[in-house]
Amino acid sequence: MTTEQLQKIYAESRAYVQLTAYLQLAIACVLVVGGTLMTLFVLLIAKVPAIVGAILMLICTGMAAFKGWKGYTDLKGKPIVVSAEILKKEIFTAGQPPNETREYYLHLDIDEAYSIDSEGKTTALRKLKGKYRFSASDRLWAKVSEGEKIAMVATQSRMLFARISDLYP
Repeated sequence: MTTEQLQKIYAESRAYVQLTAYLQLAIACVLVVGGTLMTLFVLLIAKVPAIVGAILMLICTGMAAFKGWKGYTDLKGKPIVVSAEILKKEIFTAGQPPNETREYYLHLDIDEAYSIDSEGKTTALRKLKGKYRFSASDRLWAKVSEGEKIAMVATQSRMLFARISDLYP
């Protein structure tokens, strides 16, 4: 790929990466504030033992730390381009309709992976060669099929969100 193509891919993918990073950071903040308020409610109004409030606060803080770490990593990191064969598609569902949530995953055999910066320079990510499982956006998951060899873009927290052909025809 040319430097101009890589710059275009960076620019197109950076908007998505920033949006998802800010959403993850916002969820982390909500978890901290919500966890604190729920803990205060449990301790002061519901009059349950303090251990319940401590456990509740630990759970919310742990979830907030995880979401915050992912958001920060994505916000400060560079998009990753992955060339791989899709070995398997997975979907996990939790809950019952209408509150059902789904998580999408792709099992990949990665041939090449590199990060790109705003100037179109690449940095090889040799540790990402081989078989890995990445989370995927629902739109990307629906567009790809098992056995397909494809180049895709991922966040630093390893969430695939677009094919290269979607960003740069």
